[in-house]
Order: sequence, then C-alpha cells, then structure tokens
Amino acid sequence: MRGARHSPTPSPFCRCHLCAKPLVLNMPERVAYNVGKHALLPANDESRAVMAGLKVGDTVHVEVYQIRDQKFSNCVNTVFDRIGKAKGMRVRNVRGMLAILTGRADLVAMPPGFAWPVCPIPHGTGPRDMNAVQFEVFWEDSREVVLRDILPTLVPEDAADIVRMIESMRL
Repeated sequence: MRGARHSPTPSPFCRCHLCAKPLVLNMPERVAYNVGKHALLPANDESRAVMAGLKVGDTVHVEVYQIRDQKFSNCVNTVFDRIGKAKGMRVRNVRGMLAILTGRADLVAMPPGFAWPVCPIPHGTGPRDMNAVQFEVFWEDSREVVLRDILPTLVPEDAADIVRMIESMRL
C-alpha cells in the first residue's frame, strides 16, 4: 500500500523487505534425537529438518523424556480411567493415589496449623518422570494394589470389568 506506515516490530507473517526473515512460528516440535556425548543428534529425517531450521548459536528449549510404548501406556491409562469411573475420581487422582500407595511419593512437611503434619506428594508418572522400564514396574506394583486393595471396595460388576481389562494386558 502506497503511503502506509510499516509497523516498527517485524512480523513473522510479513514477507516485505523490512521483515525479510524466514517465516518462523513459535510452535514446539516433538521429534526424536539420539544422545551423544554432550550432544543431541537427529535420529531421523524429521528431526534433521527441525535442526536445519536452527543456526549455530541459537538457544532453544528442550524437553527431555524417554520414549515409551504408547499402546501399553494407553492400556494402563484406560484401566486407571475405569477405576476412576468406578470410584467417582478423576484419572489423575487415581494415578496419584496409586503412586502414593506404591511408595512413589515424597512426604512434605506442612506449615504449622495444617490438618496434617506431612502430606504425600505423588511422583509423576508421565514420560518426563518415568522411562519405559520404570513405568512398567509402576504398573506391576499398581496392578497388585488394585487387585488386593481397590477391587474389594468396588461394586462387583465394576471389579469384574477391571479384572478383565487387567488380564487382557498381561505383559
């Protein structure tokens, strides 16, 4: 547009000569890397393409978590979700309760005046917190707690449904 004033802040969407930079959107990329000595190395074409968009010296944020079997994780989450429905709890609270009941929690001292002197804070169960082996061990321990301590508290139909789900996913 003739006579129009340009914004003093370059726009990532603008291709004019004043904003002549590659179009870079601030969107996270989730790609695989292999760990080298003090380096992350692209593991495939997709991760190489992400690296190609970076310049030496660029600073990026990296979120590191271990790759887990997604089908297995989904099955475990489905069992936890079913337990939550049977107990009237959110699935995140089922995971947290099982983390505490399997010893995966920290006891944190509460300030004076609280109802409890200490409070258990469950460890996370996501890929950032547990690798594949740790998650499988967590499931094995949780399964025992569910079978021994939780199922007897449920309506028989709910308990039978959960047992069928657990038996269908034997490792």
